[in-house]
Amino acid sequence: MSRLFALCTFLLMASCAKNNEDLSASFQHYDSVLDKTEKIIYHDTLLTRTILNEKILDSDKDAVAKLLAKCQILCYQGNSAQCDSIAKIAIRTAKKNNDAVGGYFGNTFRYTANYYSKSDNEAQKVYYEFYEKTKQDNPEFHENVVNNLIYSLLDMDNDVKYSEYLKEQYTLAKKLNDSLVWCNYYSNKAYSYYRKYGNDSLGPVLMNMDKALQFCHKSNYQAYYAALFNRENFKDNPNPEVLKQCITESAAHHFFDPNYYVNLLYYYTSRQDIGNSAYYYTLSQKRLLENKDYYSLYVNNENMYTMYKTLGNADKALYFKDLSYKYERLYNAKDTKDKINELEWFYKSKEVRKALQKKRIENSILTTIAAILLVSFIGYWAITLGRKKRQHQKYLELVDKLNQKNTLPSNENIEATPEQTADKEAIKVIVEEDVIEKIAKGLAKMERKHDFLKPDFKLGYVAKKINTNTSYLSNYFNNHKKQTFSEYTQELRMNYVLKKIKEDAIFRKYTLQAIAEEIGYKEAATFVRIFKKHTGISPSFFIEETEKEN
Repeated sequence: MSRLFALCTFLLMASCAKNNEDLSASFQHYDSVLDKTEKIIYHDTLLTRTILNEKILDSDKDAVAKLLAKCQILCYQGNSAQCDSIAKIAIRTAKKNNDAVGGYFGNTFRYTANYYSKSDNEAQKVYYEFYEKTKQDNPEFHENVVNNLIYSLLDMDNDVKYSEYLKEQYTLAKKLNDSLVWCNYYSNKAYSYYRKYGNDSLGPVLMNMDKALQFCHKSNYQAYYAALFNRENFKDNPNPEVLKQCITESAAHHFFDPNYYVNLLYYYTSRQDIGNSAYYYTLSQKRLLENKDYYSLYVNNENMYTMYKTLGNADKALYFKDLSYKYERLYNAKDTKDKINELEWFYKSKEVRKALQKKRIENSILTTIAAILLVSFIGYWAITLGRKKRQHQKYLELVDKLNQKNTLPSNENIEATPEQTADKEAIKVIVEEDVIEKIAKGLAKMERKHDFLKPDFKLGYVAKKINTNTSYLSNYFNNHKKQTFSEYTQELRMNYVLKKIKEDAIFRKYTLQAIAEEIGYKEAATFVRIFKKHTGISPSFFIEETEKEN
């Protein structure tokens, strides 16, 4: 029994050793493939294109390695959509071949491709699985897993786990004594300070980034300039020239890196350089659209929006904000169906936005019209108030004269009527004194009887009543009264109506038409016109003011 147990233990140990050996060898193989691909990307554009365009069969024994090389190139290009697609194929192929390490690297590329969109994938689950598998006898592979776990925790509120993995990475860095591992460690340590304390930790952040730079030799372009870029970007006011140098140097060795143009665009938009911003925007948009790199498209348009907003160009800012919002929703969509739905939503929302913009313009026009009407009303009200004040003043003057004389004085400025002109052109007749006296007495009698209120109170009617002719009567008014017969009649009627309004409360209740007929006019309009001509105010206003005083 003890021998059987010993044999089983030996077989189990041998099996573990074999698995560890397989994991280590497989890791070294894929790590070598990716390291070689990275060098090709930097130095051989033609070969890079060949690798990218190669058709890979499932039967190919190196299918997973070739697919991962494609992912590496696509990742450098910033082509997240295609990188994710190829990584899925690599994972399926690796699973079919029982190649766990190939699946691990495939999931790593999937995680990188979907980092900003936060799409669900198996990467973190795979990392934890390989964390346990590599912990004992695969330090290089284990460090790779630990670094990926740290990277996956960057945007998560899990400080305890982050610190644990960071301590473990420090131990592995000492054990492996690899410059790139040290570079990763100090970079991650700088991030740990920054994510905890923000700008308050700038001292230790920059100190750790300086240590990272010491280990990132210039021979490893990506690591060195990425670290230098991050070090500068941690500052409150980073030097744009240093950022530009890092972007330029890093991208100079890449097989067409759209991210290079995205970063340059960020540089020029932050400096509000419209010319260069427009140039690099156009240059990067085409390739980013081909790559379906929605996150970079979002960043591009957000940077353009920020620039134009700062410059105060509302139309341009609104245009790029629309596009920014579109691509933000697209990279957050999980699958093709979602993306189609998001595009449909975007174009519908754009129509709604246009409708809202049209509504805002209409509202603006209505507001302007309302403002004009308000100003007009205020102006009209001010003019009306002024006119009423003037009318009230005339009313007071009129009442004062009525109280003094009990008659309305003749208006010397009354415009001559056609009848007056005819009277003046009439032949002057010398009227005897006794005739003048007779006419005066006759008129006085008629005035006392209020005959002037009759509608037929005309020149002929009066002449007949006082037994004279119209020529004598007309001459009498022109030479003795110094007014025409029409003016005389109007004066009598206006004096009467003014006194009546002042003294008779019931009379004040009459309509204008009734008052007009009461004093001998057929039409209210005729009465109103004559009243205004003689008093300077309307009869309605005179009645209102009189009512207020009684």
